[in-house]
Amino acid sequence: MGAQAIWAQVLLEQSSLLADAFALVVPTAPPWQSARLLMPAGTHDEPFLDVAESVGDGGGAAGGAEAPKSCMVRMKVFAEFLLTLIQVSRPGFYHWTIVMYILPFFTVADPAKLLTTRAICGLVFVTFPLNLLVYAMNDLKDVDIDLLNPRKGGCYGAKATTPDLQKCVAIALVLTILMPMLIIGDLLWAAGFSAAIIFFNWVYNFGPTLSRVPVLDMLAPLGYLLVIAFAFKVVGGNNVEPLCFCLAVAVVFRTQLWFQRMDREADAAVGKNTTARCMGENAAAAGVFTFMFCELVIAYFIGCVALELWVVYSALVFAREVCTNSHDCTMILMAIGALVAVYPGLQCIRADFIVEAGA
Repeated sequence: MGAQAIWAQVLLEQSSLLADAFALVVPTAPPWQSARLLMPAGTHDEPFLDVAESVGDGGGAAGGAEAPKSCMVRMKVFAEFLLTLIQVSRPGFYHWTIVMYILPFFTVADPAKLLTTRAICGLVFVTFPLNLLVYAMNDLKDVDIDLLNPRKGGCYGAKATTPDLQKCVAIALVLTILMPMLIIGDLLWAAGFSAAIIFFNWVYNFGPTLSRVPVLDMLAPLGYLLVIAFAFKVVGGNNVEPLCFCLAVAVVFRTQLWFQRMDREADAAVGKNTTARCMGENAAAAGVFTFMFCELVIAYFIGCVALELWVVYSALVFAREVCTNSHDCTMILMAIGALVAVYPGLQCIRADFIVEAGA
């Protein structure tokens, strides 16, 4: 009996360790049941059951009732963290990295390359892990600001705790380092790409903390353009017209200043200095319109009516926000405009490529 008791206790301890490791993923049985399943065939006798159940949590019906509750609590915690993980990655901004990623695919002879396994894996990477890294690091730095920001708490960001954000950053770092290497196959290039992405976000949020340095806080977001370089590495493709890169730069600047102006009250509450705060509300609005005018000129020289209309539409949405002093519908309106304009705009770029290839 003594040997059986020791054996049962050892098995119970091992099964408890396994249960703790997987409790957030799968439901677990009461420890004494796990120990019984690990017993060799033919040894499920009454002495073992007596010993195992006596060291179980509650020893009987009470222990069996507590186990499902504990499992449900853990599953709920896991589901809540999964929701936080998704919210931190800003689903409302997915379309921005997706558009930059698919741009090179419209410069190749067959855009259907976007449907290859390699291309789809690249699309998944820039949509979730990359956005998770960018915004998890930003949110970790701005936890106090986000609590005051009415924009957060949905598809445009989470109101998360510091421990949860630290987990998000850790997950994003692992994926940002590993996925490009697996997708591209060029370890040296992938390592350089991952290092550059991490560096841009580190100097923006930590280290020099450029997010709190007026003017310089406009530069770090240009790291978004590395998505285009990544897409070219995935698909190959031909060079995009330089004016397209100029347009992307102007859009980055416009978007950054626009959001800074939108968040000026939350930033002011915690003393965060940004370009928009230094410029003032009206000057920041004028800056946004200036960048939009530059976009319109660039779109005109590209010769794409769809892009010109999109810029005008964006200006009207911003003008509505300025006049009403409300940005309740801004995100939705801009997302709709982007979805409507993206395909015609990319077709313009493809048409230019076909003309140049034919020449």
